[in-house]
Amino acid sequence: WLDVVQKSPDKWRAYSALGVHYNSLGDRKKAITMFEESKKKDPARPDPYINLCALYPSEGNLEDAGVNCRKGLKLKPGSFEANFNYGAYNFKMKRYEKSARFYGRAAKIRPYSIPSKLGQGAALAAMGNTAEAMRIFREILGQNPWNKQAHYNMAIIYKSLGNEAMANEHIQKARQGAPGK
Repeated sequence: WLDVVQKSPDKWRAYSALGVHYNSLGDRKKAITMFEESKKKDPARPDPYINLCALYPSEGNLEDAGVNCRKGLKLKPGSFEANFNYGAYNFKMKRYEKSARFYGRAAKIRPYSIPSKLGQGAALAAMGNTAEAMRIFREILGQNPWNKQAHYNMAIIYKSLGNEAMANEHIQKARQGAPGK
C-alpha cells in the first residue's frame, strides 16, 4: 500500500487503506498517522474517523477517540462500525446508557452481531438493568449456546442477585466451551 500512497499522494483512500494495513499488522501508531493523513485529504469521508474512534482508546487517547467517534457518526449515522465503536467508547467512559443505546443501534443494523449484543448487555448490566441484560445474553446463547462471554456475563449477574447455583452453572459452561474444543 505504500507504493499506492506514493503514486497517489492526494487520495484519501490510499492513506486509509494503508492505515487498515498497518492496523492489521498491529502497528497502531502508523495506522493512526495514516488515518489522520486520510482525514486531511478528504475531511468529508467517514472511514478515517470511524477507524480512529476504534484506535485512539488503545493508545489511551480517549479525548481524540470521542471527537472522531462523533464526527464519524455525523458523516455516516447508519454505519455499523460507527455505532459499535461509539458504544465501545462510551462504555470505556462509563457512560453506560449511551453505550447501550449505540451498541443497540449497531445490533439493529446487523442483527446477528454477537459482539454488539454482548456490549449492549454489559452496558445494561452496568446500569443495573439486569433483566434486560439477561434477556440479551439469553438471545446470544440462543444463537450460540457455547458463547463463553455470554455465560460469563450471566454468571456475574446471577452472582450479583445472590443465585450462586446459577452463577456456578454458567461459570462451568463458560469454562467448558463448545463440545470437542
